[in-house]
Amino acid sequence: MKSLLDYSPETGISVFFEACPDGENIHLHYHQDAEPMLELNKTKQSVGRDYYARDRDLWRVASIPIMVQFKWLTEHG
Repeated sequence: MKSLLDYSPETGISVFFEACPDGENIHLHYHQDAEPMLELNKTKQSVGRDYYARDRDLWRVASIPIMVQFKWLTEHG
């Protein structure tokens, strides 16, 4: 059975604790609802380059949810 261990309102990340049936191991499960960030990316995209770019050589195209960054880090190094 999973129990909520921690929640960060700033990032929207929840951490759940789960004890294994063997009694020796535990699992930590991380969850983040990425939908609000993805919707914000769509909104900012519709505004265009002027919203993102202070410097004409740089253009921010999106924000990547932390859980996607974490997955990339753990799977691809």
